[in-house]
Amino acid sequence: MDSRKRMQLYRTTHLWHWISAAVCFAALTLFTITGITLNHASAIGAQPVVISGTRQKASTDSAV
Repeated sequence: MDSRKRMQLYRTTHLWHWISAAVCFAALTLFTITGITLNHASAIGAQPVVISGTRQKASTDSAV
């Protein structure tokens, strides 16, 4: 393999290394954020909304 092809291969693998690292970092950040929100839900202060099952059933029965 001549030096030109080797250098091109090196640059390509170096680029793909950075791209894959960025994708892994984004996924890890997403899992971190969801983990924090799930483990500290009481600190967020949101009010739960409960939807009754009869309401959903009525909307599916009318579609049939």
